[in-house]
Amino acid sequence: FMAPVIQALARPRMMPPNRSSSWMIDRGQFVLLDRRGRASQPFAAVDESGNFVLPASVNRVNIDVGAWRRPDYIVHAEKDPGLLVIQIEPIPKFCRMIRTNATRSPASSRIWTLCAAIGTQQFGSHASFHLSSYLDAQCASLRAFRVEAGLNGVEKACVNESRRITVPVVPLIVLLERLTKPVTWLKIDAQGTDLDVALSGGHQLWRKVRQLELEMQDVEAGAKIIMYEGAPLLSDVVPAMCTLGFQIQGCVWNNWWVKEKNCIFDRIRFPGDGRPPSHRRRGLLLSKEDRTRFARCSSAPPEAMATFSRVHGGACCPLSSRPLNQSSSAALRVAR
Repeated sequence: FMAPVIQALARPRMMPPNRSSSWMIDRGQFVLLDRRGRASQPFAAVDESGNFVLPASVNRVNIDVGAWRRPDYIVHAEKDPGLLVIQIEPIPKFCRMIRTNATRSPASSRIWTLCAAIGTQQFGSHASFHLSSYLDAQCASLRAFRVEAGLNGVEKACVNESRRITVPVVPLIVLLERLTKPVTWLKIDAQGTDLDVALSGGHQLWRKVRQLELEMQDVEAGAKIIMYEGAPLLSDVVPAMCTLGFQIQGCVWNNWWVKEKNCIFDRIRFPGDGRPPSHRRRGLLLSKEDRTRFARCSSAPPEAMATFSRVHGGACCPLSSRPLNQSSSAALRVAR
């Protein structure tokens, strides 16, 4: 009769580093916590080492940060039995929507849904998420809106806050260090916090992620159409990503009116890494102007990779003329 008791005690039951956390591992499950520290929802099973228990067929992972209400990657999981898709969305109603869609898929065991925001410690374990009514909350962000942008060409409803909700914030490194398979694609659409999401991956970002997409505005510092307070611009993101060990490959316009681009970054590669990822997306080319701007962004893995530093010498892009805000700079130092 003691066997069930012994088995229960043998299951991993690890608390997070401190009480003010958005997650914990309890009885073999990775669980999100609400602001009061109560378990709100399980995310995935973990083994005795704390790693996620992946389906046997899985050999790679795609992560969609800011999935909104569109199950964009479900079809890929259905076509490829080796693919695990992790879709992440902080707005509860949209997260429930994509989770429901996932449960109806024949690949449901390989489509995981996390109802949380991803970000650095600067946002805390739980943070205010700023919502606006424009296009069903497509402009929502962890960063505060710049109302001034609405007076200078940005849709006013996009940057006029309608309400705030409190959401759990999970650093990306918490997920990456528990994945035992490579992340071949990381899509980040976090409305002004894309670099923060990448930085929250710390040293695991370069070790686990091969290719990622970030969205940001390509304007000069101080431009009136900057939509979010303290949001890094393209000129900030490229050198920061290079320092993390990622090289820009190209950008496409996402929204010309607000000068917003989607840019692809590849992990800087070394001998023995195998074939580089392909770039078959239409229009994914560096313009002549951008090629000149980013010509020096060509080499340097994270500083922690001392061995690789000796193999792959050189310097990253010079930092932009406008330094990163204090919190992003601190996060970058930690990530290195």
